[in-house]
Amino acid sequence: MALHMGPMAQDMYAPFGSDESDAGIDTINADGVALAAIRDLNLRLAARNDGMQRIRNEMTELKALMKGLAPVQ
Repeated sequence: MALHMGPMAQDMYAPFGSDESDAGIDTINADGVALAAIRDLNLRLAARNDGMQRIRNEMTELKALMKGLAPVQ
């Protein structure tokens, strides 16, 4: 027997309450939750990428400043 993992109908019904009962999950509601999760993850990824780009820019500026401070030999 295969083991399957997924949301329980009660877990979906509690926050969304849009299914007719807490005994099953309508596929349209499951699809909507999946799409909302994908959108949220995409927003988080974009924010992380923006943060990483700011760090790269700061590193470039710091390296340029350090070159200007290097002792002349």
